[in-house]
Amino acid sequence: MTALFEKCFHHKIQTRKIWKISVEAVDKIKTNEVRDLLGVLVVQVEFDINRFVKADVITKKQIALETLYRGVKTICDWMKWPEEPFKAAYDCIIEKGYRNEWTWGKAKWNKSRTKTAEIYCVHDVESFKMHVLIRDKKKKELSRIVLVDDTPDEFVFSRYLGRIEWISDHEIGVIAKDQGSHWLVKLDDANVLSMI
Repeated sequence: MTALFEKCFHHKIQTRKIWKISVEAVDKIKTNEVRDLLGVLVVQVEFDINRFVKADVITKKQIALETLYRGVKTICDWMKWPEEPFKAAYDCIIEKGYRNEWTWGKAKWNKSRTKTAEIYCVHDVESFKMHVLIRDKKKKELSRIVLVDDTPDEFVFSRYLGRIEWISDHEIGVIAKDQGSHWLVKLDDANVLSMI
């Protein structure tokens, strides 16, 4: 939820050298104070881990967002920041149905300019999936294939977020940022993708 909250936060707030907010989800609050640790504001929020673990995926997202927002509200009160920009980010997440999905980089046209290929990412509670997604000229989805299914931790999956390019009208290459991983995908005449 924190990554989606950041994507939905579209305001600038003047701060006194604050560059980050950290909401600690704890079973028992040890301090009610907001701490400033070298420009990182840290607040503790009570969190029932057992309820979270037993919940279904959508409820986990709701619990995570509610916990995050309680911490953010505490910091807003402490810092005397306006709550509205943070509430707008909160509402944005709900409007998106708690889905953290995005296109990485720009879509690329094939050589005949009849289709585009893009790296499409789905960052969920239990996994991160990176797809190759093919669209026609009207942006209608024709096909997709999962290239990566990994831990939903940005420090883990960010290494895959590289570049995509058409090798021919029917073959797409994807090269990971760390250049340690690469994939070759083929699009057949029925617009079905397969790994080569």
